[in-house]
Amino acid sequence: MTKKRIATMATCVVLVGAVVVGGTLALLTSSSNEVKNTFTVGAGYPEGQALVLDESAVTQTITGSYVAATGARDTDGISYDKIVAGTTIYKDPQFTLKEGSPDSWIVARIHGMDALNGKIDGTFDTNNVWYKYDTITKTVTPVTTGMDITDGYYFYKTKVNALATDNRIAEKLFTTLDVAATGIGSGEIGNIYITGCAVQAVGDESVIDNEVAETVFNALPKTFTDDQFTS
Repeated sequence: MTKKRIATMATCVVLVGAVVVGGTLALLTSSSNEVKNTFTVGAGYPEGQALVLDESAVTQTITGSYVAATGARDTDGISYDKIVAGTTIYKDPQFTLKEGSPDSWIVARIHGMDALNGKIDGTFDTNNVWYKYDTITKTVTPVTTGMDITDGYYFYKTKVNALATDNRIAEKLFTTLDVAATGIGSGEIGNIYITGCAVQAVGDESVIDNEVAETVFNALPKTFTDDQFTS
């Protein structure tokens, strides 16, 4: 027998053996359990306006400053139409997360302050309650008393639980603005826009940090992060 034929026969024997072994193993079978994966978007927010932004209604004093009107809150925004140089304006934006909402991170956006060119400005009067988000470095920095109020995104320090009815965030974004002593002139100065967004909180984190802030910011609706304010 030639070497070629021997090699062929040996190969055939191995193949036959493989079929026999395979056939034997096929007799011993056992099915596994079924693993079911369910993918569900969160329970969602109550119908209507789940996150409410309001501020104190105001009245103007004889000296020209605007002060809070007792007990009244306004959700439409206030028109300060008799600005007096060198006075103060009471403005205290505050958020409420409605009962039935999931645990949420609250993000505020301020737009229009920078464009006022110092005619109206202000400083924060809270320490380590709101955190400003830097969209370039993707980091948050605590807002401290005396820090200038500027355009940008601000995260509330902790996730908010809305088990209680109308869970109002106690710490307001800020409370007053200052009118410059000079350079005011007549006519409309400009507008300040303040908006807010609640983002459902997932995971065990309860305090804002850089990683949480980046995740939440990426989850914000595009209409919230786009520079939609042009006036």
